[in-house]
Amino acid sequence: MALKRLLAAFTALVIAALTLTAPAFAKGEDMPYRITVDLTNQIVTIYSNEDGSIVRQMLCSAGVQDSTPQGTFYMEPNMKDKDDRKDWYHFKGFGVYAAFA
Repeated sequence: MALKRLLAAFTALVIAALTLTAPAFAKGEDMPYRITVDLTNQIVTIYSNEDGSIVRQMLCSAGVQDSTPQGTFYMEPNMKDKDDRKDWYHFKGFGVYAAFA
C-alpha cells in the first residue's frame, strides 16, 4: 500500500512538473494539449489547444510542504521515443517506478 501511495505521489509530481499555467503560449501553441495543475484543489485539467475545451480532469496529489515545482514547463515533441516517455519511468534517485511519467 505504501508503494502505491509513493508511486501516486511521484506520478503527480511528474504531472505537476509538466504543468502549463497560462491560457496560451507561443511556444506551446503547436502542441495538441495544455495541462494545468490546481495545487489548492489538487486537480489536473487537460485542455485542447485546438478549441480550449476540457479534454479530461483528474485528482492528483502534489508534493508535501510546497515541494511541487511551480511554473511553466514545455515538453519537447520530438522526444516522444526517448526512454523517459515510455509507459513506466524509473526514478533512479528514489528507486521507484511511475506510470506515464
